[in-house]
Amino acid sequence: MDHAVLAGISWDTKSMFGLPLGVVAFGMWMLLMNARSRNASQVQKPISTPTPVAQTPAVNPGSHTGLSKNDEAILFNDQAVVLDLQGNRDAAMELWTKAALAGVANALASFSWIALKAGRFDDAIELHKECFKRLTIANDAYQLANCESNYALNLLASTGDLEVSKQIWISKIATTHAESKFYAVLAAHLQGNSQERDDLAKTLVKSDWDEVRKTMFEEKLSSKGWFKDWCSQGLELIDQMKPTS
Repeated sequence: MDHAVLAGISWDTKSMFGLPLGVVAFGMWMLLMNARSRNASQVQKPISTPTPVAQTPAVNPGSHTGLSKNDEAILFNDQAVVLDLQGNRDAAMELWTKAALAGVANALASFSWIALKAGRFDDAIELHKECFKRLTIANDAYQLANCESNYALNLLASTGDLEVSKQIWISKIATTHAESKFYAVLAAHLQGNSQERDDLAKTLVKSDWDEVRKTMFEEKLSSKGWFKDWCSQGLELIDQMKPTS
């Protein structure tokens, strides 16, 4: 039997639905070509999705940066150092303030030192009182002594009370902070107490004398006002008392 089967429909190989088979075949071919044409026109080109560029969010107080509070505080301090080196001191002081309030001891020391050189004694005193007891980052004994020493300098510059500042420095003699040791010696000298001065001087080793002399010399050249005078007095005393060997 000469016939074909399509979708359950049988037809004679010579005719289909009463039409010549050639006509039917041609019609079916035309339908197939039209269907292929429609399908081709509906195919979309692949959409290329750009890979998002990772961006570091700006660090602002209270922003959600993904950093811990400690890391954010350290970042404030590090950014302040860069800004200060670039000559943008006002912006640096703002970031040091934020970092100090967030617990970074280095930031408080930096702020109070720059404030001292700029004559902003009361600003340094106020910030120290506000945040010293909550310094929890880089708060080793040396750095805390550094903060206290700078505070004592600003306090002395503001109030003129040698005794109060001297006692702060004396309380830090057990640390390796050379400036605290020497400033106590200088305070006793300026009070006219030569015995106390000489006793306190014994706490400094040669490297301490070298360190404070270098600091006093550099700061005398770069400072002005009260701190410049303090450094000049310090250099005079160092030249008198520094051991030769």
